[in-house]
Amino acid sequence: MTYQWTQEAEDEIFAGLMDGKSLGEICGPHRDDWLPSERTVYRRISDDPDFWQRYARAREVQAHREVEEIKAIADLASPEDYNVARLRIDARKWRASKLAPQKYGDKLAVGGASDLPPIQTEDVSAVDLIKARLDAISSRATGKPPEG
Repeated sequence: MTYQWTQEAEDEIFAGLMDGKSLGEICGPHRDDWLPSERTVYRRISDDPDFWQRYARAREVQAHREVEEIKAIADLASPEDYNVARLRIDARKWRASKLAPQKYGDKLAVGGASDLPPIQTEDVSAVDLIKARLDAISSRATGKPPEG
């Protein structure tokens, strides 16, 4: 029997994701019979651009939820369980950075951030680099500061 995709199943998948569940928890081996398998959902993601967009938005909501949970975890931490709290916080920060990298991922400012002066560069020949390196090695060996 071929599985019939339903709007009810789709709504349940997105609701579960937004509640913080993984796709495996929603559609894994112990799923309700009326829900599709993970494989079926992944196939739908690759075949249906509209479903992919809604899935991506549900994952972004999930990332926001992960970040919101961080404050509660930190506020409830005690001296006895702060390492457990730290682990839970780090896991949520990592997951949020993967689910919504534009918002929660590491930022890389190539060439400097807009609020910093531009990176200064200068042309240096390979010969000058080799000389500088040899001077540094020589100064370490002799204990004298490099020349120039």
